[in-house]
Amino acid sequence: MKRLLALLLALLLLSAFPTFALASDLEAGDETEASPEETPAIEIVLSSPEPSEDPSESPAPEETPAPEETPAPEATPTASPEDTPVPEETPEPLVIVDQLIIDDKHLYENMDLTYEQGYVPVVENGFAYLTLPLLGETYDEKVTVTLNLGSPSSSPFVFGNYSKTVSPEDGVYVFAFAVPLSGSRINGTYPVILTAKYLDNRGSQAQQDFTLYVTITDGSNPPSASTGGGGGRQTVTAPQLFIKSCEIEPGTVGGEETFTVSVEIENIGNLQARNVLLSFGSENSEIVPVETNNVMNLNEINPGKSTAASFEMKTTKDVLAGNQSFFIKLDYIDIYGGSYSESRSFLIRVTQPAEISVEPIRFPKQVTAGETVPISVAAYNTGKSTLHNVTVTITGGGLIQKSAAFLGELSPGQTGSGTIEVYVGTLDMTGGVGDYGKTDGVCTVSYTDDDGKRQTVENKFSSEILAPKVDEGESEEEKKAASQWWISALVAFAVIAITTSIIVTARFSRMMKMK
Repeated sequence: MKRLLALLLALLLLSAFPTFALASDLEAGDETEASPEETPAIEIVLSSPEPSEDPSESPAPEETPAPEETPAPEATPTASPEDTPVPEETPEPLVIVDQLIIDDKHLYENMDLTYEQGYVPVVENGFAYLTLPLLGETYDEKVTVTLNLGSPSSSPFVFGNYSKTVSPEDGVYVFAFAVPLSGSRINGTYPVILTAKYLDNRGSQAQQDFTLYVTITDGSNPPSASTGGGGGRQTVTAPQLFIKSCEIEPGTVGGEETFTVSVEIENIGNLQARNVLLSFGSENSEIVPVETNNVMNLNEINPGKSTAASFEMKTTKDVLAGNQSFFIKLDYIDIYGGSYSESRSFLIRVTQPAEISVEPIRFPKQVTAGETVPISVAAYNTGKSTLHNVTVTITGGGLIQKSAAFLGELSPGQTGSGTIEVYVGTLDMTGGVGDYGKTDGVCTVSYTDDDGKRQTVENKFSSEILAPKVDEGESEEEKKAASQWWISALVAFAVIAITTSIIVTARFSRMMKMK
């Protein structure tokens, strides 16, 4: 159809062309007869193009030296050899120091003053808050700090295993400890040694000690003292029992496990302690004595003497992971019948296996290439330990994850949920074969347990990637609309050609009649 219309248009144009040509020749002849003197004007017009090539245009070729400005690249060779000394800035490794230093310029959590201004640990609500910010670079970007609280006999703290391993945040290793205080603490200033262990920049084991001084003002005042023999030991006019040492074996237990506590008790007073009763227990119902009887009779302890005692405790299967406390209480009387009581708390570290339940994801059985599919994910902490940095990811052939779902920290019994947006591409975009078809995917849940180990749980799924759909009906309409457009255009050209032919023919006839 298109060819026939095109042929018709060509015939119309050919038929009209001789008429146009004849008309133009007649008009040119009439004009020459009417004004023969205008021929010189034609010569002027013909001679005018020559001046257009005057030297006025010659400067244009002279501008060709512009390429001579190309020596600009010569600047690059001069800069490159001279810039070669830039590698001299590589001594950046010198920034790595052999020892860590305290950041004394900035404030961190639980700090009223910077170290430069005279930082002192905050003591409030029965806790001493110690903060140690360290600067420097280590071999594996990890530093472990352990607290040394001094002797249990004179320390105001609840003893336990206080240790943390951290990685740098914005180049700073920040250690923050909240140490519980003993109920029988005595006012005074106590040194706490923070021992940092790490691998230096050469990969060798390094150790540094940092000392902080904790001032206790909310305890009891020291008893009135008199100086006696024995190197200036402080004595009081009454019996006073102190737990000189406390050893817990093992230092870490799990659920339904037993641990042994061995203590040494010293009488630092100047009177005999009689009818000494040692009792132990825990406010945590998941830490209980092994034996039904949790009271021991230690009889008498003379001034300056000490005695040892040991007992066993155990955890239940439902005990939560972390540092759990237990107490030791001493009740006794003096020779005059006065009664006294001392109580101290200690910590036992409990670990529990990490357990997590992941809700199966509902990935569509069929997806279309080019679309983005939102996928809901949820994880439930079914264990007794806290899960840290819980993250959910989705991978698969032709499936491109836009962002992972970060669920954060999940305490025992807590649920976390989020949404992942997955872009559906083609199989070969992720190393597969072909464009469309069946694809297998994996939903991975990763988290860090209490031991600092990264754990993963995987759930598999399958789907089918379909090719994008094409609306055939719409394309046919477009083709039909296009063909109608061509027909309209050809008809318009035909009408214009016929009209022009009629006008020229009429004009020609009129001119012939005039002659």
